[in-house]
Amino acid sequence: MRRLALFLAMMAVPMMSYAAEQKANPLTQPQHVVPKHAELCIAATEEDIAALFDRWNATLQTGDVHKVAANYAPRSLLLPTVSSRPRLTAADKEDYFHHFLENRPVGHIDSREIEIDCNTAIDAGLYTFTFQKTGNSVKARYTFTYKWDGKQWLITSHHSSALPTTDAPPEHVHQAVPQHTELCVAAEEEDIAALFDRWNASLQTGDPHKVAANYAPTSILLPTVSGRPRRTALDKEDYFHHFLENRPVGRIDSREIEIDCNTAIDTGLYTFTFQKTGNIVKARYTYTYKWDGKQWLITSHHSSAVPTADAPPEHVHQAVPQHAEVCVEATEQDIAALFERWNATLQTGDPHKVAANYAPTSILLPTVSVRPRLTAADKEDYFHHFLENHPIGRIDSREIEIDCNTAVDAGLYTFTFQKTGASVKARYTYTYKWDGKQWLITSHHSSTVPPKE
Repeated sequence: MRRLALFLAMMAVPMMSYAAEQKANPLTQPQHVVPKHAELCIAATEEDIAALFDRWNATLQTGDVHKVAANYAPRSLLLPTVSSRPRLTAADKEDYFHHFLENRPVGHIDSREIEIDCNTAIDAGLYTFTFQKTGNSVKARYTFTYKWDGKQWLITSHHSSALPTTDAPPEHVHQAVPQHTELCVAAEEEDIAALFDRWNASLQTGDPHKVAANYAPTSILLPTVSGRPRRTALDKEDYFHHFLENRPVGRIDSREIEIDCNTAIDTGLYTFTFQKTGNIVKARYTYTYKWDGKQWLITSHHSSAVPTADAPPEHVHQAVPQHAEVCVEATEQDIAALFERWNATLQTGDPHKVAANYAPTSILLPTVSVRPRLTAADKEDYFHHFLENHPIGRIDSREIEIDCNTAVDAGLYTFTFQKTGASVKARYTYTYKWDGKQWLITSHHSSTVPPKE
C-alpha cells in the first residue's frame, strides 16, 4: 500500500479539481492537522513474510503446542477455524492447539495476498490442511497479521475460517447461484511457450508501449528490479522505459507450463543479456495468461533475481535494512470509529459507498462467499446482495492494535437484518492503512461463529 500511495502521489495530471474530489469521495474528512511521529521501519520482502507461514507450519509438525504458541505475540488474538472462543492468552492458544495437533496437520497455501507496511505485515488468502493421522483435507480462509518486535516477526492476529461451500447470501436470502459454461480455446505447450517469444520480441523494438500491449487491461507486473507492483498500462510502460535502456534480450533456461480452460501458467528460470552493457542477469519468473477471445494476454508477471546462495544459518547475524516513516497518531477510539463509518455506509443501501471504505489494493473474505473479493467491482457485487435485507452491525467484543500507519480491529460482531428480523453472529478482522488523508480497509475477513465446543 505504501508503494501504491507513492505512485498515486506521482500522477502529474489530476482528473478532477480538489473541490470535485471532496464531493465525490464520501469518506473524505474535514482538513485538519494530523499529529504524527517518526518510526524506524525494518525492511522486508514478500518472500520474508511468506516464510512466516512456513515457520508456523513447521512448528505444527513438532506436535509441541508451546512451540506453536511461541509464534504469537504476547498480545495477540487467535480466531480458530473450529472454535467459537477467541484465544487471547498463550495458555488459551496452547489449549486450542493441543486438540488441533492430535491429527498431525500439515498446511499448504493455495492463494494469498501479502501487504507490507512499517514493521507490520498482512498475509491473507486460502489454505488447505491435510491431517496425516486421518487422511482428511480441509480448505479454509486465513488472515495473519504480523508485527516486528525488534528481533523477529510475531503473529498479532490469526483469523481462520472454514471455506463456504458455495457463493451465497445469508441463509434467509433465497437466491439461485449463477453458473455458466465456458468454451475453451485449444492450446498446446508450444503455443504458450511462444508467448514469451512474442514478449521478448517486443523488448527488441525498444518501445515500452509495445511491451505493455502484451499485458491484459487488468493485470499485475512484479518486476525484478522494482519494489512497486505495476498494475496500470502507464505504470508498466514507466518500468519498461527504464528497463529497455540497456537493450535486454531474454532466454528461457528451464520452464514448467500448465494449461487450463482459457488460462495458462509458464514458470521457470530465464536469463537476460543487456547488449548495451554486456551484463547478464539470471532470474526466476512466473507468467499467467488468459485468452480474451482473440489472443492470449499476460494477467500476472512475477520476476525475481535468483538468490546468490541459500539463506545463512540462524546463528549468522546480519544487519537488517531499515528506513524511516512518518506515522500518523491514532487512538483506539479513532480505529473503533472506522467500523461505525463502515456500518453507516451499510445503512445507505449503496454498494458503491460501502466499497469506498476499502483501499484500491485490498482483500475482502466475506462471511458467505467462497470467493476472495479483490477489486472494487467484486466487492460491490458482494454488497449488492448483502444489503438487500438492510443489515445493521454491532460490535460484541474486540481487540485493537495500532502501529505506524496501520491498525487491526478483530473480534466478534452481530448483524441484525431489518427486512427479515434475523440476526447473525460472526467473527471479524479488519486491517486498516492510513493513505495520507484517511484510514482505509486493506483486508476484511468475516466468518460465522463455529458451534460451541
